[in-house]
Amino acid sequence: MHTAHRSKRASDDELLKLLSKHIRTTLFAENPLPAALEGIAILDQLVGNLIRFPAEDKYRLIRLRNKRLAGSLFNLTGSVDCLVMLGFLVRVREFEEVLEYSHALDDATLAFLLKFQQDLEKLRSEATLDYQQQTRRAAKAREQVESRRDIVLQQIEDDRTRVRDRSQMLRQNRVANSIAQNEPTTQRPS
Repeated sequence: MHTAHRSKRASDDELLKLLSKHIRTTLFAENPLPAALEGIAILDQLVGNLIRFPAEDKYRLIRLRNKRLAGSLFNLTGSVDCLVMLGFLVRVREFEEVLEYSHALDDATLAFLLKFQQDLEKLRSEATLDYQQQTRRAAKAREQVESRRDIVLQQIEDDRTRVRDRSQMLRQNRVANSIAQNEPTTQRPS
């Protein structure tokens, strides 16, 4: 059956560090954050299934043509690499490509997967917080731009009103001057 065993704890810790780095620098950095967060949630679910159901072989196999996974996990840059780093191998089963978890699900492996799941939750929380902060900063920047736009539009309207008022005043002065020049001057008797 599944006889490959996980290596010693020191290399597991190194692998957890590599996985965390890969998730930060590839999954989060090279994919839109909302999509990456959705993919991480699915990855968490896949790992959780291995932990909760270690005796069930169906959780060891992931069909690469699974529509849900293809649309929200496998389309992300670095997602398959992450699964391979975890211990999944690409295989062909019944003329279909699958990812198969290659390690025995003994206590050490389950402890490793649980630790990975905890690290994954921490990374997801950090990324979610970063995303919320980015969203707030973007909203604040939009508000500032809209406020500046409103000020500029008001200044333009004020300038138009001043120009219109000045033009009207100049027209009235010209009409008044024209009328004054055309009126006969009356002299007072001496």
